Amino acid sequence: MPQPPNEVSQKPSRGRPARISLDDIADAALHLGLHDLTMTSLGDHLGVRHSALYRHAKDRDAVIRYAVARAIGKLDWQTSQGDWRSEALALGHALWDLFFTTPGLADFAQDPRYQSEAGAASFCEAVEHFMSFGFDEIDAAIFMGSLFDMTADMVATLQRFEEFAKQNDSQFQDLLPDTKATDKLEIMQRDMEVIVTDTKAWWRKKMALLISGAEQMILTTNEHQS
Repeated sequence: MPQPPNEVSQKPSRGRPARISLDDIADAALHLGLHDLTMTSLGDHLGVRHSALYRHAKDRDAVIRYAVARAIGKLDWQTSQGDWRSEALALGHALWDLFFTTPGLADFAQDPRYQSEAGAASFCEAVEHFMSFGFDEIDAAIFMGSLFDMTADMVATLQRFEEFAKQNDSQFQDLLPDTKATDKLEIMQRDMEVIVTDTKAWWRKKMALLISGAEQMILTTNEHQS
């Protein structure tokens, strides 16, 4: 996968050899989590003064942009089974695991301010890969975009709920509507309980729905071509 060129430089500076690299900085940022990241905390984690970070990136936003692109670019999801459904599930699981283990990544990955050429290239590679299974370009782009957005949205929403509950010393059930007031909210309560107790099961159902829709798209494309 290509690496992002935005607002960063990996050229060695004159004088002492660099103790850190741009990749070190990005990996440390992903390890610490992106929401509360500061250049000071990043420097402390790497064991350098935060001023040393500016040799590699002009500011915090540049670090986050590179970290997002690096994380997406390192995804390993293509299988050798020759089955687009398996490939789509593999990509979904890889994205879920990546977003779930890196706080803040799901939010920043969807923010247009943190997009990069490398991220766009990765998306285009995925689209081209699914076109090889018979999708036309637009359908493949819709499928890939929907898979990415759905997974990122679910993880980001879950992390926001967890952070809210932590800050307010509340449990998830405390955030649910009072269903005793009306029976109309019982469905919402049951759905929320499923999401909270087994979020990934809820995600799998959404994946199944996406794949069913993609199957219909590819069937329609094949009918038009025949």
